[in-house]
Amino acid sequence: MDLAKYAALFLTESREHLSVCNQLLLEWERTPESRSPVGGLFRAVHTIKGMAATMGYAGVADLAHRLENLLDALRGGRVAADPGVFQLLFRSVDALGKMPTSAINASSIAATSASPLCCDPETAREKRRRNGRCGAIVSDKLMMVRLPL
Repeated sequence: MDLAKYAALFLTESREHLSVCNQLLLEWERTPESRSPVGGLFRAVHTIKGMAATMGYAGVADLAHRLENLLDALRGGRVAADPGVFQLLFRSVDALGKMPTSAINASSIAATSASPLCCDPETAREKRRRNGRCGAIVSDKLMMVRLPL
């Protein structure tokens, strides 16, 4: 099956879902005690992940999957919505917003170098041990989230 004819639809649909993500993030940032935006964010990111996987855009699907895991932890109360988490969410959604166009233009998202936004405590401790700094937002509840540079 030639997926190229569906690329424009993927781009349009992903942009709509990313717009929803940004609206919900802004709403949630204003009222962090509210739990309702988390469900909408999760559904939008889940949809992007599924569309990207179907189209074969592994890098997009991977980042969406990692973001989905973070949202699930927030939804389940395993992670608190603090300013650092909001920063991570906004940066992740921004990066996710840039990826569909690159994927459609046949850029190799999976091969793109990445920088950590969030890492587990062991990774952060090892980075600090090696070079004196981590450069990442650290949480004991989150897995590594990597964004293309």
